[in-house]
This record gives sequence, C-alpha cells and structure tokens, in this order.
Amino acid sequence: FRGRGADWLSTMAIYLSLGPSGAGKDTLLLAGRALLEESSAVVFLPRHLTRDAASITDLEVSVTPDEFAAGITAEAYALHWEAHGTQYGVPSADLTAALREGRRCVLNVSRTQVPVVLEKFGDRFEVYVLHITASLATLRTRLLARGRESPADVEKRLARAVQDVPRGSHVITVLNEATVEEGATRVARALQGTLKYSLWLLPAGPVAAWVRMLIAGLAAEAKMAPFPAHVTLCPSFEATQRDAVAKARAVVEGLPPGIHLELESVVDSTAYFRAIVVALKVSKALVAATETARGVLFPEGDLRRQTAFEPHLSLLYGNHEATDRAALAAAVGRWPNGPCPVGAVALVCTTGNTYACWPIVETFPLTAAGEER
Repeated sequence: FRGRGADWLSTMAIYLSLGPSGAGKDTLLLAGRALLEESSAVVFLPRHLTRDAASITDLEVSVTPDEFAAGITAEAYALHWEAHGTQYGVPSADLTAALREGRRCVLNVSRTQVPVVLEKFGDRFEVYVLHITASLATLRTRLLARGRESPADVEKRLARAVQDVPRGSHVITVLNEATVEEGATRVARALQGTLKYSLWLLPAGPVAAWVRMLIAGLAAEAKMAPFPAHVTLCPSFEATQRDAVAKARAVVEGLPPGIHLELESVVDSTAYFRAIVVALKVSKALVAATETARGVLFPEGDLRRQTAFEPHLSLLYGNHEATDRAALAAAVGRWPNGPCPVGAVALVCTTGNTYACWPIVETFPLTAAGEER
C-alpha cells in the first residue's frame, strides 16, 4: 500500500456483517448490493464454506472439506472459522486486492471474527460491524413463522441474541423494522459512508421524566411508536460513522457547561415530526450551543449554518387531524416547576423516515455548571 495518498486511504473500510436469526440480514444485504450495482467503491466479498452448493447464496462459494483444509495449509484465508459443523473462510487474495484498489469491503462473518479483524486491520482501515437486527418481538414473530424450531428453542435463540449484541462506536446498527426498500437504503448508505446523523440534547431531572411519560402516553393514544425525549441541536449531516462520532465529540467539547431548557408553551402543527411540541425559550446558552455545533459540522458558506433555530421538545410525531392534535395538546397540562438541565448529547443515526429505526450511536455526558471537564 506504499505510495498511496491519505485521500485514497480514507476511502477504504471493512464492514463485518452480523445479525441474529430472523433479522433479515441476507435480504437487506442482497437488496443493498442491488442498489450499489453501479458503484465500484463497494465490494461484497464472497466467503468459502463447506456446504452443498444447492443451499448457499450467490455471496458464497461451496468447497469440499479437503479443498478448505488445503486452503488453510496454504494460508489462503484471511479469516476462517467453524460453526455448527461448517467451515467458513474469506480468501486473502480477494480482500487484499479490494483494499489495494481502495474499496469498501463487506464481509459476512461470525461474531468470533470481530476481534480478529480489529486486531489485524483496525490500525490501518476503518472497521465497522454492520449489525442488522430487529426488536425481540419482531424476531420472535419471524422465527415462529418459519416453523423450524419449537417455541422453547426460539426463546433460547432470542436469549442468546440479547447477550450477543455488539456494542461500541464501530457498530452501525440497521433496525430491519420498516420496508425492505428502506432497510436496503440504510445498508447502502452505511457502506458508502453517507448515513445521516443528528445531534440531540437529552434533558435530565423531573421535567425530563415528565416529558418521557407524556411521550409514552401520547404515542399509545395515537397508536404511534414512542421516542427519546430530546431537543434537536442543529440540522442533520452526512458522514462515515467514524467521522460522525469524532465531530460529535468535538461539538460536545465546545459546549458551555450548565445548559438548561426553559419551557414556554405547548404547540401543535401539521409537520410530521412536530405534531405536538413544547416550544422552548431561545436562550443565550441554546444559541451558543447550536452555533458551536454548526461551526464544527458545516463549512463556511454552508446554508445549514444560517437556518432558523426553533428549539422544542417533541411530544408526538405523525400526521393527525387538527381536532385530534388540539385535544391531545390540551391534555398535556402544565409541566413540573424548576429547571430542566441538559444531561447529555446523543449522536443519532436518523437515516430514513421510520423513526423507530433510528439508533442512538453514542451518548456524551455534559458537564454541569461549576464542574471541570
């Protein structure tokens, strides 16, 4: 890899595709690959396995046990593992060639290979775990519908899935709870390094507890999914996840300590993500916070530096009749007295319209007034 520039190096990445049974991992990977057919930047590397050719996907190559053993002896596999009596391997030649070309490589591997890849390649390339998953309720429904296992075995599999959830800023979580098209788009954008991210201020204290209770109640009443209590700090941005985390950290380091939210009034609107909100006072601290974030995230001349800042705590999302919104807003009542401190900033992947599929990537605690960083 000598002689290559830093820009070329920054294009390379390794994605390790993982996910529990019932998550629809292969479905989204294949659909995501179809969306990237015209892109030469991303390559899905086939894996070798000792399974009959009639029971593999087109991202796999069937080999005999003797052929696989010969490959091990010849050190032909960059990664290899065994699971449930089947041997798996990722050919070294394929991976090396793709990385030399500066491509973003997708590997379908066992979770046992994650630390191996991080140790082998983590100091030279971006390494991500592309974790395609779903809620336990969805996984349970899909596994039972397959009819391959008893209900008791399904519960055991779900228990293992909960224990094996990968964690860390290198994990890109794709929640397969929406349409295949939306899930495939998330996968494709993750592999291109163009996922959309947002920064949320997370309230703390009694007011935050009141807001969380209201969000849950209104969501149940309107038959919508709930969401975390938050204030969107600034416009969203696109980045690789590594860069998104680094930028979020830089924003947090520049924020003033002791940010508080001052609640002013309950407002309803026709905007999907602002059906019912609590409008906030545009305080000097909030203005300073959003200006800090925009200065870190957006270059000079970017119009997102100048967009209007209307801070609010969302209570309900969705499209609702005006009479329904008015009735729900009237039922909100008054909030608890006292200040509402901001306890943390969350980096959230907000790609796609299905907000129930927006995972929190990382949470950064904020310094309280009078504390040292």
